[in-house]
Amino acid sequence: MLQDVLQELSETAQKCGISDAAETIITNITNTMSDRAATQKSFNTLLASYRAKILPHVVTNWDGLSDSEQSTLSQMHNFYCGMHLVVNMAEHTSESLKLIERNYSSPAVFATNEPGSIRLIRTVCKAFEKRGDEKSDRLPEKKRNNKKSFNTLSWQ
Repeated sequence: MLQDVLQELSETAQKCGISDAAETIITNITNTMSDRAATQKSFNTLLASYRAKILPHVVTNWDGLSDSEQSTLSQMHNFYCGMHLVVNMAEHTSESLKLIERNYSSPAVFATNEPGSIRLIRTVCKAFEKRGDEKSDRLPEKKRNNKKSFNTLSWQ
């Protein structure tokens, strides 16, 4: 699949008078992000080996570089996304909070299936920030309305 995309990219670039476009793009990729799936790990390995194979053809004066410089240019870094872990922790935390709240509150308190502590956080965020909630960040200072922020609110 990657080879097909690179072949198509090379053909299109050659029509425009650009040579080695796909190889140049591949050699400029130094970092990848993965979800730790087996297919992603395999792709990262294939990409790194292909990149190492074409580097001598793309990098000017490759043979004139020292071994440590060649090694540094050949390195690829694979970062792993931790979002699935965070989402799973949030789901389990929510379930745990619901159990704890049910043990210490009356059943009439639960109008929704959401824990009260999470509902409280969402309500406070919405009260003090336009578009503020657990999913959205704060708006840039210029776009904020004239609501007082939590930090400047005076409790009188």
